[in-house]
Amino acid sequence: LQENGQQHRFHPHMTLSHFESIDDAMLAQTQIESWWTKKTFWVKEVYVLERNGDEGQFQRIATIPLLGTQDEKDDGNSDATATTSSMIQIHDPPLKFPAMPDTEEAWVYEERMKLKERRNKGGGRRRGRGRGGGRTRSWSKERKVDTPEEKRAVRKAKREALEMKQREEQQQQQQQQNE
Repeated sequence: LQENGQQHRFHPHMTLSHFESIDDAMLAQTQIESWWTKKTFWVKEVYVLERNGDEGQFQRIATIPLLGTQDEKDDGNSDATATTSSMIQIHDPPLKFPAMPDTEEAWVYEERMKLKERRNKGGGRRRGRGRGGGRTRSWSKERKVDTPEEKRAVRKAKREALEMKQREEQQQQQQQQNE
C-alpha cells in the first residue's frame, strides 16, 4: 500500500479485542478458556475491506464466496468446497454496509483515539524500531521459549490468583453487608 508517498506493508488481520498488556490478554484467555465450548458455524462469504483515512468507515471492495464447487481432491464424503477466482466479486466503487453511518459518533471517535494513543504509547516512534527503521530486538537471543507445560502452569497460577481475588472481594462484600 502506498499512502502519502510512503510505502506501507499490509497485514491482513482480524481484531477481536484490545488489551492493555500481554498479561491482561493472557488473563482474559484463561478466563475464556474456563467456560468456552466449541462452536460450529457456517461462513457463506468473506469481505475484503478498505477504509479511507483513520476516521473513514469500512467498505467492501471484494466479496469472496466460500460456498463454491466441490473440490476435485475431495472424496465426496465431506462438505469441502472450492472457490474459483471467477466467483470473486470486485466492487468498484466500494460498497457501504447497510445502516452504517457515514461518520462516527463523537463517543466512538473519542474511544478509538484513546485506544490508539495507548497503543502508540504517546504517538512517538513505535517500539522496537531503530534509526534505520528496521526492528531491533535486544531480547531475541536471550529470550527463553516457554514450553506448553510452562505456559499452562503460568495460566493456572494466574487463574488461581484471580479466583482468590474474586473470593476475597466477595467476602469483603458480605462483611460490608453484615455490618
